[in-house]
Amino acid sequence: MTAKDVFDKIADYNTINPATNEDVYNELRQLYYAGKEEEAIAYIKDFFECNDFVAENAFKLFKMDAGSPPLPSQVARANAEALASQNKPHCPYCNSTNLHRITTLEKAADTVLFGVYGNTRKCQWHCYNCNSDF
Repeated sequence: MTAKDVFDKIADYNTINPATNEDVYNELRQLYYAGKEEEAIAYIKDFFECNDFVAENAFKLFKMDAGSPPLPSQVARANAEALASQNKPHCPYCNSTNLHRITTLEKAADTVLFGVYGNTRKCQWHCYNCNSDF
């Protein structure tokens, strides 16, 4: 088996490690991004039952395909963006985050104008995408 054959199996995305039930490409990428290149080469050697030379060359092909690992600042920014999007309220109807908090003044004005038939007095958010109040 050549290094190109091994890499083709890695890049197939259908090669699943039965021990972890995960895609081999993603497992190798995690090792590579964590700076564990020797472990990644040993993983290729054990999983595909090839020699050191083939495993090293297959990993070189993998590194060219995967690109360079992200910088710590890029990881921190991506984590901050993911955390910020998790903490935002979402519209229950369209799942949008394009929302406006309905103020007490807006609720009072709605009650004065429409009385008990006003809808916004019991709502906290207005969605700009689907125009719903919730």
